[in-house]
Parts: sequence; structure tokens; C-alpha cells
Amino acid sequence: MAFPLSTTTPPIAHSLAAPLEQHAGPVAFNRPVQNHEKVDNQLLPPDRAPAHPRLTDRQQPEELLEVLCRTENMAEIECPLGRHPSLVACQQYNDLLSEAAARGSGKIVEQLLFAKKSDPDSYIEALDRALKAAVQEGYIGLVKHLLKQEGLAHLCARPGTSALHIAVMCGYRSVVKPLVEAGFDMCANGSAGIGTPLSCAVECGSGLMVEHLLDLGANPNQRPAHTGTSPLAIASRRGDVAKMKLLLAAGASVDRGMAEGPAPLCFAAKGGRHAALLLLIKHGAAVDGWRSCWHDPLCAAAGQGHTDCVQALLDAGARIVSGRQYDLSAIGAAALRGHPQTLKLLLQQGGSANAESSATGETPLVMAVQQGQVACIKTLLDAGADMNRLDADGCTALYCAASSGQLAPLELLLACGAKTEGWSSYRTDPLYVAALNGHVDCVRALLDAGAPVVTGREYGFNALNAAAQNGHVETLRLLLNRADVVNAESSEVGGPPLLVASLYGQLDCIKALLDAGADIDRPECDGRNALFFAASEGQLAALKLLLARGAKTEGWSSHQSDPLCVAATNGHLACIEALVLSGVPIATASRHGFSALHGAAQNGHVETVKYLLNKGIDVNAQSNSGATALMLASFEGQLSCMKVLLEAGAKGDSFDQKGDTAIEYAIFKDQREAVLLLRAHGRSLQG
Repeated sequence: MAFPLSTTTPPIAHSLAAPLEQHAGPVAFNRPVQNHEKVDNQLLPPDRAPAHPRLTDRQQPEELLEVLCRTENMAEIECPLGRHPSLVACQQYNDLLSEAAARGSGKIVEQLLFAKKSDPDSYIEALDRALKAAVQEGYIGLVKHLLKQEGLAHLCARPGTSALHIAVMCGYRSVVKPLVEAGFDMCANGSAGIGTPLSCAVECGSGLMVEHLLDLGANPNQRPAHTGTSPLAIASRRGDVAKMKLLLAAGASVDRGMAEGPAPLCFAAKGGRHAALLLLIKHGAAVDGWRSCWHDPLCAAAGQGHTDCVQALLDAGARIVSGRQYDLSAIGAAALRGHPQTLKLLLQQGGSANAESSATGETPLVMAVQQGQVACIKTLLDAGADMNRLDADGCTALYCAASSGQLAPLELLLACGAKTEGWSSYRTDPLYVAALNGHVDCVRALLDAGAPVVTGREYGFNALNAAAQNGHVETLRLLLNRADVVNAESSEVGGPPLLVASLYGQLDCIKALLDAGADIDRPECDGRNALFFAASEGQLAALKLLLARGAKTEGWSSHQSDPLCVAATNGHLACIEALVLSGVPIATASRHGFSALHGAAQNGHVETVKYLLNKGIDVNAQSNSGATALMLASFEGQLSCMKVLLEAGAKGDSFDQKGDTAIEYAIFKDQREAVLLLRAHGRSLQG
């Protein structure tokens, strides 16, 4: 049976030791720090001893043992244990043992442990729980008694949170020394985010506990396994100068923070611990020479806006920009995080507003713009930052503002005279990227500043195409209202915005373009128009809208510009049905002579093949080179389409202009199953 909840304090549970944030020390143990010893219950005078209950033979052995333990009935405990030896193996037994230890009932603990020795497999676990419970409640007498029990060496070697960790976190200095003398390792790591005993003391204990552990021989440079953060780094992060002095006096290394990570100085700088930072500098901590910006104290302080720490580091000789991995400089960190006062200090101390602050060539201005840090942008511009400077991709700060939709930085840059035209590529055009992302306010601001909607440049893609592609109809209407560019081609090879909107099925944009006078049948250089692109991508709604608005349905010079052919080639049956319903002829006499059936059969679209055959298309129609749909299906090994074509009367003995039949098409591509299928239908190499 399950025991009732105890009214005493249970031993520490793993759930109490929550995981820590990155680079943190051990979790603070949620108990008041105590430095007194409790009185063991076995020392109570007779007049205060608990009364013995009346026992009956009808009680279950578990109930009986529970009552006897909680009422300190020493004389009767042996009775249920002797009659029911299996009691010692149950979990409730361990709970009773822990509860007795938490009450300081030494005699009960001793008797229960003695009986537990009959179960060697769980004896060490029971001893561990009892010791932790006694330590947690501060019963020094019981603790010393338990430290004399058999199996202590095995207990000291157990991994995870030990009784020593608990004593440190509870603040019982009088318990710590006996535990250390008994063999508990002061360098052992706890579980669930608990580090070494010394790191626990630094994180949540008192200075007296830290001093006590150091006096007992704790290593001040021992780092917890779960974070790798040294005790000095933990104290620096917390700004605990008193503990830092104790650690430094004991030989803690000022430049040893984490395994291949930040040193204590970086923790102090990031946390704005000015006094701790000065103490570390006084003890010779390195202020420069870090291989990464993440380990650089100056970057850490600047990124958090701790101006006093920045000044202290500069006074100690820290360089504002240094060559290292991930080139983020202190100026870039301040600009990125939006700390104008820190940024101004760095600029006044010799920092450059135009220095590259990242490996990709971003300047502090670009970083500030990306995050919308207006105050930092003003500070950088006042310091001479070049707003038209190109990064490694050829983009300016204005482009970055337009790309991320940062209206306030964009307007500030425009007011200061940022360049709005003359881009060699759409990839660097602020207006294009603003339209692409639908930042209508940025588009309006750029247009008001004179940015051209259409410019002659590489590939020629313009803002209209960008807005139409992603369906930003409000942006598209704004652009159309500013200039007569509804039919503007995107490049030398053609392609007005309507084609782009149809390709991506952007119905609202298609309507806006048509309402603005877009030529519905205007093709690009290959003769493909909006209807073709809608059919190509299976954009049924866009295709129906174009047909309803009067798009032409025939007269194509080639299958490469025929909406029906491209819809069949891609298997868009719904689009084919809509085209046929609107009057598109099922077979067209186009250049090269390929029909919709050729495309559907070659690409394995069985349902499309069946539909076209039902509509009366010629199953044996040949292209200009003499190829039939069966030949193309055989060449690609489209067995399902081949079967449909053969059942519909496709001839296997038809020759193309080179004298080849369908079976030779299959053999040429090594389509063995297609060859077998054709032979099964009585075809031969000679037709």
C-alpha cells in the first residue's frame, strides 16, 4: 500500500535541481541557509517521547511498520520485520527510512538500515537516502553516525548529487567537514544542472561556505561538467566581489572561464558588473586577444550597453576592432543592440563608423538599420558613416532597410540623401526588394524620394514583377498609380507583370493589372503569354479568370507556346478541361507538329491521355519528325500510357522519318518492360 504523505521535510529530489541557463552555475537550493545543528530525536527526555499506539493483529504489516516508525516504538519494530522479511525490499520501506532520518530519529534509522542489510542490492541506495535526508535537515549527530556505516566507500563513489552537495546548498558548514573527511569528492559534479560543491557554494551559498570549502582543499579552478564554467566565472557573472576575492586568493585563474569559452572578465562585462570587472583587471585579466567576438569582454559590454564597463576596458587597453573569428566588433555590437551612448563612446575613443563589423562586410550602419535602431543610425551618420557604401553583396543600408521593412530608418536615410537609383541589378534595388516583401510604406517613401519603378539594368526585373509575384496587390496598385508601366517588360527577353502574376496564380494582382490596362495577350519573346503560364503551373483560377477576360485561345505558332499542350505535358487535367470548354481546339497544327497527346503520353499522365482520346484526338498523329505518342511513351517507359494508347488503336508499325518504330524507341532507351509490352501486342522490329 502507499504510505500517507509525510509531514516532515523529504530528502532532496532531482526535480529540485532545475537545468540552468547557458554559462550559469548551479541552481540555488530553495532553502534558508542555516548554520546550526538540530537536536536528534533519540536524545529527547522521556517525558517528551511520543506515546506508543495500541497495536492489533488485524493491521497490515505495512501499516503496522509505518505506525511503529512514526511513533518511535522501538520494541515492536522487529516484530513485522521478522515476520515479513520482504518488507525491506519495497519502496515504502525506503520512504520510511528517509522520513525517519529527516526527523532525526537515529535509533529508528539504525534499526531499519540493519534490516536492510539483508537486501544488499538496495542497501547502498537506502543509506544514501537516509544520509541525504539527515544532511538536509542538519542533524549532525545522525550524519556522523551514518558515516560510520558499512558501504560508505561505495556511497562516496556514486555519481550525481551527493550529500556533500546538499550540505553546501543548505549552508551546514558543520556537516561539510565530516562528509569530506569521510571521502566525499569535492570535485564531483551533481546531476540535473548541479555542479561541483564549490560552484554550488559560489552560486547560492555564503562566502563563509566558499571559504570553508577552500580551506578543506577545494580546487578553485575545477569547472562543473554541465556548463564548464569556473567558480570565478560564476562569481564574476553574479558580481560577487567578496567570493571573487576568496577564489583569487586561493589561486583561481583570472583567464580560465569556460572550456574553450569566455573568461570571467567576459561574464563580468556582459552582466555590467563594474566592480567585479575592475577586480579582474587589477589581477591581470587579459582585456584583448580573443579569437572570437563571443569571448571578447569589450564586445560583451558594448552589446549590453554597459558604458562604464566599456570605459574601464578601454582604459585597460582593449582594442575596439581586432582581427578574429566572426569579425563582429564592439561598435557593431553596440549598433546592433541599440546602445547609442555606448556607441558614441566607442566612436569618440577612436572607433570608425565605416569599419566592417562582420565577416560579410556589414558596417555598423547596416547592422543598426537591420534592427531599426534609429538613435544608433543618427549617431553613426553624425560620425561620418557612408550611407551609400556597398557590402559584399553590393547592397547599401537603404536596401537593408527596404528589405526588412524598417520604415523609420529608411526615411532617415532618404532624408540624409541616400541614393535611390542607378542599380546594376534588381538584387540591389531597394524599391524592388520592398515591393517583393510587400512593405507598402517603404515603397511609398522610395517613390516619393524619386526611385524609378522601371530601370534598365541586368535582367531588368522591376518592382511591378516583384509585387505581382508575391501577391502584394496594394503595393502593385501603388506602383501602377505612379507611372504608366502596366506592360513594362522585365528584361530584354520580355515578360510584363501580368505574366508573372499568372505564373504564380495571384488573382488579385491579375485583376489589378487587367483593370489598369494590361495587354492580356501580350507575349514574351518566345511567344508565351499569361494564359500559357497559368496553364503551365496548373493555376486553374487564374486560367479561368484570363479566359473570362477574353484571352485568345488559338493561333499558336508552336506547341511551346500552346496553353493546351503545356497543360497536357504537365498533367493539369482541370486546366485542359477549362481550355477545351472555352473553345480551344483539341489538336493544333503547330510548328514541329507535337500535340497535347504527345506531351501527356511522354510524361506519363494517364488520365490526361484518356481525356484527350475521349475528345477525339488522333491517337496516331505524327509530329514533323514522324514521332507518335506511342513512340514517345515507349522511349520514356510509360507503360500505363502505352497500354491506353494500344487499346485505343495506336499503331506500333508506324515509322518516323528515320525509319524507327515504337519498339526501337524503347530499345534505344533500354526500356525492357516497354519492349515486352509491345511484343506482347504482336509488334516486331520490322513492324
